[in-house]
Amino acid sequence: MQTLSASDGKRGFRALNIVQFLGAANDNVLKQFITFAVALGGIWAADIGTGGKTIAGLCLTIPFVLFSGFAGQFADRYSKSKMTILVKLVEVLVAILATMALVTGNVLFALAVLTVLGLQSTFFGPAKYGMLPELVGEEGLSKANGVLSMLTNIAVILGAFAAGPLYDNFASDWSPVIVFQTEQGVETEAMVGSVDPVSVRERLTSLGVEGDSGSDGLFKAVTTDDLAVAPVKPRVILFADEAYISQVQEQVNSIGNGIGGMIELRQVPRSDYTEYAAQNSTTEITTSGFVAKWLPGIVMLLIALAGLAAAFRMPYLRPMKPDLAVKKQFLRFYLESIKSTKGTPLLAAAGVSSVFYIIPGVALLALSDYGEILGISRTKAGYLLAILSVGIGIGGVLVGLVSGTQIKPRLILYGSIGMTVSFAALGLVPNEFAPVAIAIALAGISAGFFLIPLLAIQQSLAPDNERGRFLGFVNAAQSAGFATGAVFYWVLNEPMGLASNETFFGCAAVTLILLIPLHVRWIPWFSRSLNHNETVSASEPISTETAS
Repeated sequence: MQTLSASDGKRGFRALNIVQFLGAANDNVLKQFITFAVALGGIWAADIGTGGKTIAGLCLTIPFVLFSGFAGQFADRYSKSKMTILVKLVEVLVAILATMALVTGNVLFALAVLTVLGLQSTFFGPAKYGMLPELVGEEGLSKANGVLSMLTNIAVILGAFAAGPLYDNFASDWSPVIVFQTEQGVETEAMVGSVDPVSVRERLTSLGVEGDSGSDGLFKAVTTDDLAVAPVKPRVILFADEAYISQVQEQVNSIGNGIGGMIELRQVPRSDYTEYAAQNSTTEITTSGFVAKWLPGIVMLLIALAGLAAAFRMPYLRPMKPDLAVKKQFLRFYLESIKSTKGTPLLAAAGVSSVFYIIPGVALLALSDYGEILGISRTKAGYLLAILSVGIGIGGVLVGLVSGTQIKPRLILYGSIGMTVSFAALGLVPNEFAPVAIAIALAGISAGFFLIPLLAIQQSLAPDNERGRFLGFVNAAQSAGFATGAVFYWVLNEPMGLASNETFFGCAAVTLILLIPLHVRWIPWFSRSLNHNETVSASEPISTETAS
Protein backbone atom coordinates (compact mmCIF):
# COMPACT_ATOMS: atom_id res chain seq x y z
CA MET A 1 0.00 0.00 0.00
CA GLN A 2 1.24 3.51 -0.84
CA THR A 3 2.68 5.39 2.14
CA LEU A 4 1.85 9.10 2.20
CA SER A 5 3.48 11.73 4.36
CA ALA A 6 1.44 12.86 7.36
CA SER A 7 0.75 16.24 5.75
CA ASP A 8 -0.36 14.68 2.44
CA GLY A 9 -2.59 12.23 4.28
CA LYS A 10 -4.29 15.00 6.26
CA ARG A 11 -4.70 17.15 3.16
CA GLY A 12 -6.18 14.24 1.25
CA PHE A 13 -8.58 13.34 4.05
CA ARG A 14 -9.79 16.93 4.34
CA ALA A 15 -10.31 17.09 0.59
CA LEU A 16 -12.17 13.76 0.60
CA ASN A 17 -14.51 14.99 3.34
CA ILE A 18 -15.30 18.14 1.36
CA VAL A 19 -15.84 16.16 -1.85
CA GLN A 20 -18.10 13.65 -0.10
CA PHE A 21 -20.05 16.33 1.79
CA LEU A 22 -20.79 18.36 -1.33
CA GLY A 23 -21.54 15.27 -3.41
CA ALA A 24 -24.00 13.87 -0.86
CA ALA A 25 -25.72 17.25 -0.59
CA ASN A 26 -26.04 17.51 -4.37
CA ASP A 27 -27.37 13.96 -4.69
CA ASN A 28 -30.12 14.72 -2.21
CA VAL A 29 -31.06 18.10 -3.68
CA LEU A 30 -31.89 16.44 -7.02
CA LYS A 31 -33.30 13.25 -5.52
CA GLN A 32 -35.63 15.07 -3.11
CA PHE A 33 -36.63 17.67 -5.71
CA ILE A 34 -37.73 14.95 -8.14
CA THR A 35 -39.43 13.02 -5.31
CA PHE A 36 -41.51 16.11 -4.48
CA ALA A 37 -42.33 16.58 -8.16
CA VAL A 38 -43.59 13.02 -8.76
CA ALA A 39 -45.33 12.55 -5.40
CA LEU A 40 -49.09 12.96 -5.04
CA GLY A 41 -49.92 16.60 -5.71
CA GLY A 42 -46.52 17.24 -7.28
CA ILE A 43 -46.04 19.05 -10.57
CA TRP A 44 -45.24 15.81 -12.41
CA ALA A 45 -47.61 13.48 -10.54
CA ALA A 46 -50.09 13.39 -13.41
CA ASP A 47 -47.34 12.88 -15.98
CA ILE A 48 -45.83 9.79 -14.38
CA GLY A 49 -48.86 8.29 -12.61
CA THR A 50 -48.90 6.33 -9.37
CA GLY A 51 -45.70 4.88 -7.97
CA GLY A 52 -43.62 7.91 -8.91
CA LYS A 53 -41.56 7.82 -5.72
CA THR A 54 -40.77 4.14 -6.27
CA ILE A 55 -39.64 4.83 -9.84
CA ALA A 56 -37.40 7.68 -8.68
CA GLY A 57 -35.88 5.42 -6.02
CA LEU A 58 -35.18 2.69 -8.56
CA CYS A 59 -33.42 5.18 -10.83
CA LEU A 60 -30.84 5.63 -8.07
CA THR A 61 -30.70 2.01 -6.86
CA ILE A 62 -30.49 0.04 -10.11
CA PRO A 63 -27.08 1.48 -11.16
CA PHE A 64 -25.61 0.32 -7.83
CA VAL A 65 -26.92 -3.22 -8.31
CA LEU A 66 -25.82 -3.51 -11.95
CA PHE A 67 -22.53 -1.64 -12.03
CA SER A 68 -20.93 -1.73 -8.55
CA GLY A 69 -18.76 -4.73 -9.41
CA PHE A 70 -17.69 -3.18 -12.69
CA ALA A 71 -16.90 0.11 -10.92
CA GLY A 72 -14.85 -1.66 -8.26
CA GLN A 73 -12.39 -2.88 -10.89
CA PHE A 74 -11.67 0.73 -11.91
CA ALA A 75 -10.88 1.63 -8.30
CA ASP A 76 -8.12 -1.03 -8.30
CA ARG A 77 -6.93 -0.49 -11.88
CA TYR A 78 -6.61 3.30 -11.80
CA SER A 79 -5.61 6.03 -9.37
CA LYS A 80 -8.42 6.66 -6.89
CA SER A 81 -7.57 10.36 -6.75
CA LYS A 82 -7.84 10.67 -10.54
CA MET A 83 -11.08 8.69 -10.46
CA THR A 84 -12.44 11.18 -7.95
CA ILE A 85 -11.66 14.08 -10.29
CA LEU A 86 -13.32 12.26 -13.21
CA VAL A 87 -16.42 11.49 -11.13
CA LYS A 88 -16.70 15.14 -10.09
CA LEU A 89 -16.45 16.22 -13.75
CA VAL A 90 -19.38 13.91 -14.48
CA GLU A 91 -21.28 15.53 -11.59
CA VAL A 92 -20.83 18.93 -13.24
CA LEU A 93 -22.30 17.48 -16.45
CA VAL A 94 -25.18 15.98 -14.44
CA ALA A 95 -25.94 19.39 -12.93
CA ILE A 96 -26.08 20.96 -16.41
CA LEU A 97 -28.37 18.19 -17.70
CA ALA A 98 -30.56 18.46 -14.59
CA THR A 99 -30.97 22.19 -15.22
CA MET A 100 -32.11 21.49 -18.78
CA ALA A 101 -34.56 18.82 -17.59
CA LEU A 102 -36.11 21.05 -14.93
CA VAL A 103 -36.39 24.17 -17.08
CA THR A 104 -38.06 22.23 -19.90
CA GLY A 105 -40.30 20.37 -17.44
CA ASN A 106 -39.46 16.98 -18.97
CA VAL A 107 -40.01 14.34 -16.28
CA LEU A 108 -38.52 11.46 -18.30
CA PHE A 109 -35.40 13.53 -18.97
CA ALA A 110 -35.17 14.32 -15.24
CA LEU A 111 -35.46 10.63 -14.29
CA ALA A 112 -32.76 9.77 -16.83
CA VAL A 113 -30.48 12.39 -15.25
CA LEU A 114 -31.23 10.89 -11.82
CA THR A 115 -30.13 7.50 -13.17
CA VAL A 116 -26.85 9.00 -14.43
CA LEU A 117 -26.37 10.52 -10.97
CA GLY A 118 -26.82 7.07 -9.44
CA LEU A 119 -24.26 5.68 -11.89
CA GLN A 120 -21.80 8.43 -10.97
CA SER A 121 -22.21 7.63 -7.26
CA THR A 122 -21.72 3.93 -8.04
CA PHE A 123 -18.25 4.60 -9.46
CA PHE A 124 -17.29 6.96 -6.62
CA GLY A 125 -18.20 4.54 -3.79
CA PRO A 126 -15.35 1.98 -4.12
CA ALA A 127 -12.78 4.73 -4.74
CA LYS A 128 -14.02 6.81 -1.81
CA TYR A 129 -13.93 4.09 0.83
CA GLY A 130 -10.99 2.31 -0.78
CA MET A 131 -8.68 5.32 -0.42
CA LEU A 132 -9.30 5.82 3.31
CA PRO A 133 -6.68 3.24 4.43
CA GLU A 134 -4.16 4.96 2.14
CA LEU A 135 -4.93 8.41 3.57
CA VAL A 136 -5.21 7.68 7.31
CA GLY A 137 -3.62 4.25 7.76
CA GLU A 138 -5.17 1.19 9.40
CA GLU A 139 -4.99 2.77 12.85
CA GLY A 140 -7.09 5.77 11.80
CA LEU A 141 -9.94 3.93 10.07
CA SER A 142 -12.48 4.00 12.92
CA LYS A 143 -12.17 7.74 13.49
CA ALA A 144 -12.02 8.53 9.78
CA ASN A 145 -15.14 6.51 8.99
CA GLY A 146 -16.93 8.15 11.92
CA VAL A 147 -16.12 11.66 10.71
CA LEU A 148 -16.99 10.82 7.09
CA SER A 149 -20.30 9.27 8.21
CA MET A 150 -21.23 12.29 10.32
CA LEU A 151 -20.50 14.76 7.51
CA THR A 152 -22.37 12.61 4.99
CA ASN A 153 -25.49 12.54 7.15
CA ILE A 154 -25.36 16.29 7.72
CA ALA A 155 -25.03 16.76 3.95
CA VAL A 156 -28.04 14.50 3.34
CA ILE A 157 -30.12 16.63 5.72
CA LEU A 158 -29.03 19.94 4.22
CA GLY A 159 -29.57 18.69 0.67
CA ALA A 160 -33.05 17.39 1.45
CA PHE A 161 -34.03 20.61 3.24
CA ALA A 162 -32.65 22.81 0.45
CA ALA A 163 -34.77 20.90 -2.06
CA GLY A 164 -37.96 22.03 -0.29
CA PRO A 165 -37.80 25.80 -0.90
CA LEU A 166 -36.16 25.28 -4.30
CA TYR A 167 -39.09 23.08 -5.30
CA ASP A 168 -41.75 25.40 -3.82
CA ASN A 169 -40.45 28.39 -5.78
CA PHE A 170 -40.01 26.35 -8.95
CA ALA A 171 -43.42 24.67 -8.70
CA SER A 172 -45.38 27.91 -8.59
CA ASP A 173 -45.01 28.28 -12.36
CA TRP A 174 -45.94 24.67 -13.06
CA SER A 175 -48.54 23.78 -10.44
CA PRO A 176 -52.29 23.91 -11.03
CA VAL A 177 -53.76 27.01 -9.37
CA ILE A 178 -56.72 27.08 -7.00
CA VAL A 179 -58.67 30.32 -6.48
CA PHE A 180 -61.09 30.61 -3.53
CA GLN A 181 -63.92 33.16 -3.87
CA THR A 182 -66.76 34.04 -1.47
CA GLU A 183 -69.85 36.21 -1.60
CA GLN A 184 -68.16 38.56 0.84
CA GLY A 185 -65.35 39.04 -1.65
CA VAL A 186 -62.74 37.30 0.47
CA GLU A 187 -60.32 35.64 -1.92
CA THR A 188 -57.08 33.73 -1.72
CA GLU A 189 -55.06 31.46 -3.96
CA ALA A 190 -52.64 28.56 -3.65
CA MET A 191 -50.47 26.47 -5.89
CA VAL A 192 -51.22 22.75 -5.81
CA GLY A 193 -48.16 20.86 -4.60
CA SER A 194 -46.28 23.95 -3.42
CA VAL A 195 -48.35 24.60 -0.29
CA ASP A 196 -48.84 21.84 2.26
CA PRO A 197 -52.34 20.98 3.56
CA VAL A 198 -51.74 22.58 6.96
CA SER A 199 -50.92 25.91 5.29
CA VAL A 200 -54.11 25.67 3.23
CA ARG A 201 -56.15 25.11 6.39
CA GLU A 202 -54.61 28.26 7.87
CA ARG A 203 -55.51 30.19 4.72
CA LEU A 204 -59.13 29.01 4.98
CA THR A 205 -59.49 29.84 8.68
CA SER A 206 -60.45 33.41 7.79
CA LEU A 207 -63.31 31.95 5.74
CA GLY A 208 -64.64 30.00 8.72
CA VAL A 209 -63.49 26.63 7.39
CA GLU A 210 -62.10 24.29 10.02
CA GLY A 211 -61.39 20.56 10.23
CA ASP A 212 -59.12 17.92 8.79
CA SER A 213 -55.92 19.34 7.30
CA GLY A 214 -55.55 16.41 4.94
CA SER A 215 -52.45 14.28 4.51
CA ASP A 216 -52.10 13.38 0.88
CA GLY A 217 -52.03 16.66 -0.96
CA LEU A 218 -53.56 20.11 -1.23
CA PHE A 219 -56.76 19.14 -3.05
CA LYS A 220 -57.98 16.88 -0.25
CA ALA A 221 -57.56 19.72 2.22
CA VAL A 222 -59.91 22.06 0.34
CA THR A 223 -62.58 19.48 -0.54
CA THR A 224 -63.24 18.06 2.93
CA ASP A 225 -66.82 17.78 4.23
CA ASP A 226 -66.01 20.54 6.70
CA LEU A 227 -66.20 22.96 3.79
CA ALA A 228 -69.89 22.13 3.30
CA VAL A 229 -70.89 23.31 6.78
CA ALA A 230 -68.60 26.33 6.94
CA PRO A 231 -70.35 29.64 7.73
CA VAL A 232 -68.76 31.10 4.60
CA LYS A 233 -68.80 28.84 1.55
CA PRO A 234 -66.05 29.71 -0.93
CA ARG A 235 -66.36 28.88 -4.60
CA VAL A 236 -63.29 26.89 -5.63
CA ILE A 237 -61.88 27.21 -9.15
CA LEU A 238 -59.10 24.85 -10.17
CA PHE A 239 -57.04 25.86 -13.21
CA ALA A 240 -55.07 22.88 -14.50
CA ASP A 241 -54.04 21.06 -17.65
CA GLU A 242 -55.85 18.01 -19.00
CA ALA A 243 -53.57 15.49 -17.25
CA TYR A 244 -54.12 16.96 -13.79
CA ILE A 245 -57.86 17.46 -14.23
CA SER A 246 -58.27 13.81 -15.24
CA GLN A 247 -56.31 12.88 -12.13
CA VAL A 248 -58.65 14.72 -9.72
CA GLN A 249 -61.96 14.43 -11.61
CA GLU A 250 -63.05 11.33 -9.71
CA GLN A 251 -62.11 13.00 -6.44
CA VAL A 252 -64.30 15.99 -7.28
CA ASN A 253 -67.25 13.83 -8.35
CA SER A 254 -67.22 11.96 -5.05
CA ILE A 255 -67.41 15.08 -2.88
CA GLY A 256 -70.44 15.23 -0.57
CA ASN A 257 -73.64 17.18 -1.18
CA GLY A 258 -73.31 20.91 -0.76
CA ILE A 259 -69.76 21.05 -2.06
CA GLY A 260 -69.91 19.74 -5.60
CA GLY A 261 -71.57 22.84 -6.99
CA MET A 262 -68.90 25.06 -5.51
CA ILE A 263 -65.99 23.39 -7.27
CA GLU A 264 -65.25 24.25 -10.86
CA LEU A 265 -62.53 22.65 -12.96
CA ARG A 266 -61.18 24.77 -15.81
CA GLN A 267 -58.82 23.18 -18.30
CA VAL A 268 -56.15 25.60 -19.49
CA PRO A 269 -52.65 25.25 -20.97
CA ARG A 270 -50.01 24.74 -18.30
CA SER A 271 -48.20 27.92 -19.28
CA ASP A 272 -51.38 30.01 -18.73
CA TYR A 273 -52.32 28.89 -15.19
CA THR A 274 -51.44 32.16 -13.51
CA GLU A 275 -52.92 34.38 -16.24
CA TYR A 276 -56.30 32.64 -16.06
CA ALA A 277 -56.28 32.66 -12.26
CA ALA A 278 -55.50 36.38 -12.16
CA GLN A 279 -58.56 37.10 -14.33
CA ASN A 280 -60.78 35.43 -11.72
CA SER A 281 -59.29 36.90 -8.56
CA THR A 282 -58.65 40.38 -7.21
CA THR A 283 -55.81 38.93 -5.15
CA GLU A 284 -52.38 39.52 -6.64
CA ILE A 285 -51.04 36.18 -7.86
CA THR A 286 -47.29 36.08 -8.33
CA THR A 287 -45.16 33.69 -10.33
CA SER A 288 -41.70 32.39 -9.63
CA GLY A 289 -40.39 33.71 -12.94
CA PHE A 290 -37.06 33.23 -14.63
CA VAL A 291 -34.84 33.04 -11.53
CA ALA A 292 -36.76 30.30 -9.72
CA LYS A 293 -36.89 28.13 -12.84
CA TRP A 294 -33.13 28.19 -13.20
CA LEU A 295 -32.20 28.39 -9.50
CA PRO A 296 -32.25 24.61 -8.67
CA GLY A 297 -29.88 23.86 -11.54
CA ILE A 298 -27.62 26.79 -10.68
CA VAL A 299 -27.37 25.62 -7.06
CA MET A 300 -26.49 22.07 -8.14
CA LEU A 301 -23.92 23.35 -10.63
CA LEU A 302 -22.19 25.55 -8.03
CA ILE A 303 -22.04 22.66 -5.56
CA ALA A 304 -20.61 20.36 -8.24
CA LEU A 305 -17.94 22.91 -9.20
CA ALA A 306 -16.95 23.34 -5.54
CA GLY A 307 -16.63 19.56 -5.22
CA LEU A 308 -14.48 19.43 -8.35
CA ALA A 309 -12.18 22.11 -6.92
CA ALA A 310 -11.81 20.08 -3.70
CA ALA A 311 -11.00 16.94 -5.71
CA PHE A 312 -8.01 18.69 -7.28
CA ARG A 313 -6.64 19.21 -3.74
CA MET A 314 -6.20 15.48 -3.19
CA PRO A 315 -2.66 14.02 -3.29
CA TYR A 316 -1.90 11.57 -6.09
CA LEU A 317 -2.69 7.97 -5.13
CA ARG A 318 -0.98 5.24 -7.14
CA PRO A 319 -3.10 2.48 -8.69
CA MET A 320 -3.19 -0.63 -6.50
CA LYS A 321 -3.18 -3.03 -9.45
CA PRO A 322 -2.32 -1.16 -12.68
CA ASP A 323 -2.02 -4.38 -14.68
CA LEU A 324 -5.58 -5.48 -13.87
CA ALA A 325 -7.57 -6.37 -16.99
CA VAL A 326 -10.97 -4.74 -16.54
CA LYS A 327 -13.64 -7.30 -17.38
CA LYS A 328 -17.00 -6.32 -18.77
CA GLN A 329 -18.79 -8.24 -16.07
CA PHE A 330 -21.91 -7.22 -14.26
CA LEU A 331 -23.99 -9.82 -12.41
CA ARG A 332 -21.38 -12.52 -13.10
CA PHE A 333 -18.87 -10.49 -11.09
CA TYR A 334 -20.94 -10.94 -7.94
CA LEU A 335 -20.99 -14.70 -8.30
CA GLU A 336 -17.21 -14.70 -8.68
CA SER A 337 -16.88 -12.41 -5.64
CA ILE A 338 -18.97 -14.77 -3.53
CA LYS A 339 -16.88 -17.71 -4.71
CA SER A 340 -13.54 -15.97 -4.03
CA THR A 341 -14.53 -14.80 -0.53
CA LYS A 342 -16.34 -17.99 0.49
CA GLY A 343 -15.10 -19.24 3.84
CA THR A 344 -13.64 -15.87 4.84
CA PRO A 345 -14.84 -13.11 7.18
CA LEU A 346 -15.03 -10.80 4.17
CA LEU A 347 -18.09 -12.61 2.85
CA ALA A 348 -19.62 -12.60 6.32
CA ALA A 349 -19.06 -8.83 6.58
CA ALA A 350 -20.68 -8.27 3.17
CA GLY A 351 -23.62 -10.46 4.17
CA VAL A 352 -24.14 -8.57 7.43
CA SER A 353 -24.11 -5.27 5.47
CA SER A 354 -26.71 -6.59 3.05
CA VAL A 355 -29.04 -7.75 5.82
CA PHE A 356 -28.59 -4.48 7.72
CA TYR A 357 -29.70 -2.43 4.70
CA ILE A 358 -33.10 -4.11 4.84
CA ILE A 359 -33.72 -1.81 7.80
CA PRO A 360 -33.41 1.58 6.02
CA GLY A 361 -35.44 0.08 3.17
CA VAL A 362 -38.30 -0.32 5.66
CA ALA A 363 -37.63 2.69 7.88
CA LEU A 364 -37.54 5.38 5.18
CA LEU A 365 -40.89 4.27 3.78
CA ALA A 366 -42.43 4.07 7.26
CA LEU A 367 -41.17 7.53 8.24
CA SER A 368 -42.77 9.07 5.15
CA ASP A 369 -46.20 8.31 6.68
CA TYR A 370 -45.53 9.92 10.06
CA GLY A 371 -47.09 13.21 9.03
CA GLU A 372 -50.45 11.45 8.96
CA ILE A 373 -49.71 9.20 11.96
CA LEU A 374 -48.78 12.14 14.21
CA GLY A 375 -51.15 14.66 12.63
CA ILE A 376 -48.34 17.08 11.76
CA SER A 377 -47.22 18.91 8.65
CA ARG A 378 -44.92 17.31 6.09
CA THR A 379 -42.22 19.79 7.05
CA LYS A 380 -42.30 18.75 10.71
CA ALA A 381 -42.47 15.08 9.75
CA GLY A 382 -39.28 15.67 7.77
CA TYR A 383 -37.55 16.54 11.03
CA LEU A 384 -37.78 12.87 12.01
CA LEU A 385 -35.58 11.90 9.06
CA ALA A 386 -33.17 14.65 10.06
CA ILE A 387 -33.07 13.29 13.63
CA LEU A 388 -32.32 9.79 12.31
CA SER A 389 -29.49 11.08 10.12
CA VAL A 390 -27.97 13.16 12.91
CA GLY A 391 -28.22 10.14 15.23
CA ILE A 392 -26.25 7.99 12.79
CA GLY A 393 -23.61 10.72 12.55
CA ILE A 394 -23.35 11.02 16.34
CA GLY A 395 -23.06 7.25 16.65
CA GLY A 396 -20.25 7.24 14.10
CA VAL A 397 -18.31 9.95 15.96
CA LEU A 398 -18.76 8.12 19.29
CA VAL A 399 -17.41 4.93 17.69
CA GLY A 400 -14.33 6.83 16.56
CA LEU A 401 -13.78 8.23 20.06
CA VAL A 402 -14.28 4.87 21.78
CA SER A 403 -12.17 2.93 19.28
CA GLY A 404 -9.17 5.25 19.17
CA THR A 405 -6.54 3.64 16.93
CA GLN A 406 -8.24 0.23 16.99
CA ILE A 407 -11.18 -1.40 15.24
CA LYS A 408 -13.57 -2.86 17.81
CA PRO A 409 -15.97 -5.41 16.29
CA ARG A 410 -17.85 -5.83 19.58
CA LEU A 411 -19.39 -2.37 19.07
CA ILE A 412 -21.41 -3.93 16.22
CA LEU A 413 -23.09 -6.15 18.80
CA TYR A 414 -23.97 -3.16 20.98
CA GLY A 415 -25.40 -1.39 17.95
CA SER A 416 -27.56 -4.40 17.11
CA ILE A 417 -28.93 -4.54 20.66
CA GLY A 418 -29.65 -0.79 20.62
CA MET A 419 -31.49 -0.99 17.30
CA THR A 420 -33.58 -3.96 18.47
CA VAL A 421 -34.75 -2.02 21.53
CA SER A 422 -35.25 1.29 19.67
CA PHE A 423 -37.23 -0.14 16.76
CA ALA A 424 -39.43 -2.17 19.11
CA ALA A 425 -40.06 1.04 21.07
CA LEU A 426 -41.14 2.83 17.87
CA GLY A 427 -43.90 0.28 17.46
CA LEU A 428 -45.01 0.70 21.08
CA VAL A 429 -44.63 4.37 22.06
CA PRO A 430 -47.62 6.76 21.88
CA ASN A 431 -48.09 8.47 18.55
CA GLU A 432 -46.67 11.75 19.80
CA PHE A 433 -43.74 13.66 18.34
CA ALA A 434 -41.44 13.72 21.40
CA PRO A 435 -41.34 9.98 22.25
CA VAL A 436 -41.12 9.05 18.57
CA ALA A 437 -38.24 11.49 18.04
CA ILE A 438 -36.35 10.08 21.05
CA ALA A 439 -36.75 6.49 19.82
CA ILE A 440 -35.62 7.47 16.31
CA ALA A 441 -32.57 9.30 17.69
CA LEU A 442 -31.54 6.23 19.71
CA ALA A 443 -32.07 4.01 16.66
CA GLY A 444 -29.81 6.31 14.62
CA ILE A 445 -27.03 6.33 17.24
CA SER A 446 -27.24 2.52 17.47
CA ALA A 447 -27.04 2.26 13.68
CA GLY A 448 -23.84 4.31 13.78
CA PHE A 449 -22.37 1.86 16.29
CA PHE A 450 -23.29 -0.97 13.92
CA LEU A 451 -22.18 0.52 10.60
CA ILE A 452 -18.87 2.23 11.30
CA PRO A 453 -16.94 -0.73 12.78
CA LEU A 454 -18.37 -2.99 10.06
CA LEU A 455 -17.14 -0.65 7.33
CA ALA A 456 -13.70 -0.39 8.96
CA ILE A 457 -13.49 -4.21 9.08
CA GLN A 458 -14.28 -4.44 5.37
CA GLN A 459 -11.65 -1.85 4.50
CA SER A 460 -9.00 -3.40 6.74
CA LEU A 461 -9.39 -7.07 5.81
CA ALA A 462 -9.72 -6.58 2.04
CA PRO A 463 -6.33 -7.02 0.29
CA ASP A 464 -4.86 -3.72 -0.93
CA ASN A 465 -4.93 -4.69 -4.61
CA GLU A 466 -8.53 -6.02 -4.42
CA ARG A 467 -10.13 -3.48 -2.08
CA GLY A 468 -11.95 -1.55 -4.79
CA ARG A 469 -13.56 -4.65 -6.27
CA PHE A 470 -14.58 -5.96 -2.86
CA LEU A 471 -16.14 -2.64 -1.83
CA GLY A 472 -17.97 -2.57 -5.16
CA PHE A 473 -19.38 -5.99 -4.29
CA VAL A 474 -20.42 -4.67 -0.86
CA ASN A 475 -22.17 -1.67 -2.49
CA ALA A 476 -24.23 -4.02 -4.64
CA ALA A 477 -25.05 -6.23 -1.64
CA GLN A 478 -26.24 -3.20 0.32
CA SER A 479 -28.41 -2.01 -2.58
CA ALA A 480 -29.96 -5.47 -2.85
CA GLY A 481 -30.70 -5.35 0.88
CA PHE A 482 -32.29 -1.92 0.54
CA ALA A 483 -34.55 -3.13 -2.28
CA THR A 484 -35.47 -6.20 -0.21
CA GLY A 485 -36.43 -3.84 2.62
CA ALA A 486 -38.90 -2.04 0.36
CA VAL A 487 -40.54 -5.37 -0.51
CA PHE A 488 -40.49 -6.39 3.18
CA TYR A 489 -42.26 -3.14 4.07
CA TRP A 490 -44.98 -3.88 1.52
CA VAL A 491 -45.47 -7.38 2.96
CA LEU A 492 -45.75 -5.99 6.50
CA ASN A 493 -48.01 -3.12 5.45
CA GLU A 494 -50.36 -4.79 2.96
CA PRO A 495 -50.79 -8.59 3.32
CA MET A 496 -50.03 -8.54 7.06
CA GLY A 497 -52.00 -5.34 7.64
CA LEU A 498 -49.54 -3.62 9.98
CA ALA A 499 -49.72 0.15 10.36
CA SER A 500 -46.67 2.08 9.21
CA ASN A 501 -45.38 2.62 12.75
CA GLU A 502 -45.88 -1.09 13.49
CA THR A 503 -43.61 -2.08 10.59
CA PHE A 504 -40.71 -1.08 12.86
CA PHE A 505 -41.35 -4.38 14.64
CA GLY A 506 -40.02 -5.93 11.41
CA CYS A 507 -36.82 -3.88 11.76
CA ALA A 508 -36.48 -5.04 15.36
CA ALA A 509 -36.91 -8.65 14.22
CA VAL A 510 -34.10 -8.28 11.66
CA THR A 511 -31.62 -6.93 14.21
CA LEU A 512 -32.70 -9.49 16.81
CA ILE A 513 -32.07 -12.34 14.36
CA LEU A 514 -28.62 -10.89 13.59
CA LEU A 515 -27.69 -10.89 17.28
CA ILE A 516 -27.21 -14.66 17.53
CA PRO A 517 -24.71 -15.24 14.68
CA LEU A 518 -22.96 -11.96 15.52
CA HIS A 519 -22.36 -13.02 19.12
CA VAL A 520 -21.63 -16.71 18.52
CA ARG A 521 -19.72 -16.63 15.25
CA TRP A 522 -18.97 -13.41 13.41
CA ILE A 523 -17.73 -11.01 16.12
CA PRO A 524 -15.08 -13.49 17.36
CA TRP A 525 -14.13 -14.22 13.75
CA PHE A 526 -13.73 -10.54 12.86
CA SER A 527 -11.71 -9.92 16.03
CA ARG A 528 -9.30 -12.77 15.44
CA SER A 529 -8.78 -11.80 11.81
CA LEU A 530 -7.98 -8.21 12.77
CA ASN A 531 -5.60 -9.35 15.51
CA HIS A 532 -3.74 -11.57 13.04
CA ASN A 533 -4.03 -8.97 10.24
CA GLU A 534 -5.19 -11.66 7.84
CA THR A 535 -8.27 -13.13 6.23
CA VAL A 536 -9.21 -16.31 8.09
CA SER A 537 -10.90 -19.31 6.54
CA ALA A 538 -14.21 -20.42 7.98
CA SER A 539 -12.86 -23.95 8.22
CA GLU A 540 -10.38 -22.96 10.93
CA PRO A 541 -11.39 -23.18 14.60
CA ILE A 542 -12.51 -19.96 16.25
CA SER A 543 -10.61 -18.70 19.26
CA THR A 544 -12.67 -17.81 22.31
CA GLU A 545 -10.50 -14.72 22.83
CA THR A 546 -11.83 -11.59 21.17
CA ALA A 547 -10.72 -8.02 20.87
CA SER A 548 -12.46 -5.57 23.11
